[in-house]
Amino acid sequence: MFTNQSKVDESYREHEQMKDLLNDLSTMDPKSNAFDTKFADFKYNIQHHVEAEENEIFPLLMQRMSMDEQVDLGRRIHNRKLDLKTRRAA
Repeated sequence: MFTNQSKVDESYREHEQMKDLLNDLSTMDPKSNAFDTKFADFKYNIQHHVEAEENEIFPLLMQRMSMDEQVDLGRRIHNRKLDLKTRRAA
C-alpha cells in the first residue's frame, strides 16, 4: 500500500516522465511509426496519471485540507495556468 509521501513522489516522477516524452515527441517526425509509438506511450501515461490524481490524490487532499485551503490551492492553480498561458502566447 502506498503512503501519502510515496503517492506524491510517484506523481512527481510521472510529471517528469511526461515532460521527457513531450521533449522526445517535439524532436521526432510526426509521420514516423516511432512518433506514433511514443505518442501512444504518452497518451497512456497521461490517462494513468489523471486517473491516479482523480481517484487517489484529490480525495486525499479533500480529506486533509480545510475548505479555505482548498479554495486557496484552486486559486493558486488557476493563477499558475493563466501565467503559463501568458508566457506561451508571448
